Amino acid sequence: MKYICLFICSFILSGILSNVCAQVDSQVNLSLNRPVTVSSTDYAPTPGEFAVDGEDDTGWRAMPGVFPQWICVDLQAECSITGIELFCEADNKTPLTDIISNAVRGKTLGSEIFSSYASSYKVEVSLNNITWKEIYTNKNSLGGRDRIELNSIQQARFVRIVIEK
Repeated sequence: MKYICLFICSFILSGILSNVCAQVDSQVNLSLNRPVTVSSTDYAPTPGEFAVDGEDDTGWRAMPGVFPQWICVDLQAECSITGIELFCEADNKTPLTDIISNAVRGKTLGSEIFSSYASSYKVEVSLNNITWKEIYTNKNSLGGRDRIELNSIQQARFVRIVIEK
């Protein structure tokens, strides 16, 4: 039996830092090196923290065959979220290009590129880690790099990706 597991290499939240987050007003990666909690981890070298370390060749891998799975980033203060970027492994229809070398299907180990992406997920935000608001849904993802520009700025301290399959 083939188990589907999830591997998120990169989880980037773009936003505007306000007075609450810092003393500047600019677009930044709000999730970089922030605290992370996850529903599960498949094995030790793939903890949730690797999804927000700024590296495309590390990432979080959830336990295979169990859904839903989730990853939650604590921004440590209320922030204005303007967009989200997820970088996962991909299926064979998804164009995936190494942004450094511009090589198609770069930075992969081989067949794993077809195995570990979220095909259905939603993005939720919260100010208190108790009450959640759904701000985006993708029921037909093919993995790779998903860049999501939100229709409106969302206030959040916590951002959670819930992987449904």
